[in-house]
Amino acid sequence: MTSSPQPSSYLKLLPGIYSKPETLAENPFLGQYLKIFEKLMTGLDNPEDLLNGRKAWGQLLDPLVFGNFFYPRFSFLFPNDNSFMPPLEHAQLEQLSQYLGLPLEANSTEAGVKEWMSEMLDFLASWIGLVLDQDMSLDHRRNILARVMPLFRKRGTQEGLQAMIDLMTEFSFVSHKPLTVKVCDITQATPWRVGSPKTRLLPHYRRGAAVLGGIRPWFFVLRITIHFLPDHCCHKDHHLRAEDYWDRIQESLIKLYALVDKWKPEHTTYKVRFSLPPRVGSARLGQSSMLCSIPLQPQGENHD
Repeated sequence: MTSSPQPSSYLKLLPGIYSKPETLAENPFLGQYLKIFEKLMTGLDNPEDLLNGRKAWGQLLDPLVFGNFFYPRFSFLFPNDNSFMPPLEHAQLEQLSQYLGLPLEANSTEAGVKEWMSEMLDFLASWIGLVLDQDMSLDHRRNILARVMPLFRKRGTQEGLQAMIDLMTEFSFVSHKPLTVKVCDITQATPWRVGSPKTRLLPHYRRGAAVLGGIRPWFFVLRITIHFLPDHCCHKDHHLRAEDYWDRIQESLIKLYALVDKWKPEHTTYKVRFSLPPRVGSARLGQSSMLCSIPLQPQGENHD
């Protein structure tokens, strides 16, 4: 003997006569009919999957779900994870597709979950006037949005610029960080000495001119240290050729200069200084060295 299916919990919202056992045994139609509305509005956890895996309206509008759509962590996808920004994996993307009714991968008629996520992060970034690099991974963009707001308070300072560089730069083309950037805001210059005929103050700074206190004003240095040459990187990342490595470094530097130009104080100028790792043995063109047009210095009136 098979047991009859459980009626809808919505029967408790109706007069008690409709939920009496004898009434349900004689006429179970109403208890099953209300399941349609319960599935659409509240959601049912059963194997019938009446909505093809999609979440109900009530599940989507739950404050713990709907409210977290506007925070890049999307905490409802990580109920048991207390880390700051857990990475989005296949399981989370599949769960998100149930809320949105979108396929995991884009097709000819609909955008996929990753495309929706990318547009959503761009929308959240627009609230604070931030433009995210589309070449960044989704997890890196989520991390930027979660951490960038406190940096607005430090904008115009060495600490703020350094933190912004550390947050915004990403080297996804290799398995390790190929270079580091340090902002140095104290730059030694020729000190001006009272009564010295060889030094005099000029109305505008010129390279080599004397300055008060021997510290050049409104000027800072970007110290870029390249840790690995192409032969080392390509040994660890076999898919990467030496010429591709330098091309990616060039792209990263161009983006770095644009970032510094945007976040530095408007009246300041800066210079870039590079440090390369020492070589052991002879250099071989195309493997440990390349002839390429890496932008060693940014271009424009804001640079010295």
